[in-house]
Amino acid sequence: MLLILLSLAQASAATSLRIIERVDPINDSKSFYAVVGDENQHLAFGCDDVSARSVRVVARFNNYIGDSKPGILMGGTDVQYRFDKRPPVAVRWYSHDREVSAEAEITRPARFIQEMKDSRTVYLRATNYDGDSFDMGFSYENATPIIQQVLTACGLNADGTRPKTTKAR
Repeated sequence: MLLILLSLAQASAATSLRIIERVDPINDSKSFYAVVGDENQHLAFGCDDVSARSVRVVARFNNYIGDSKPGILMGGTDVQYRFDKRPPVAVRWYSHDREVSAEAEITRPARFIQEMKDSRTVYLRATNYDGDSFDMGFSYENATPIIQQVLTACGLNADGTRPKTTKAR
């Protein structure tokens, strides 16, 4: 019975990646995200300000995860992710309420986005402070074209790195 419910939950989460662009009404900064899922449970990656040349990844679960931030030696929320049938990756991400996020270099959001290339499914597991694990999964078309769009819009190279700047002489 549990397997059937899990399959139904994952099947209902199967949607395509879509782009969401917004302009802040106060400071006119532009945000650019790719999203899969719905308002209750989703995975999003992109940038809050396209001129900042950085990306973040946010996964929103149906359950409360907690509030934690990773430090040099410990802290953060345990997250595991897996693309297609590739080996799972264990990381420690920020968490707040029902969301976990990779949004600073310590959590390596660009690595997640690069690993998503050429994938068609992603599974995520977050473990809250009580040790309870919560899973979600999404299916989508080949993620590579949308990833390239996001990286370009966020001012990054195709490999997720910042472009080299030349110094004025």
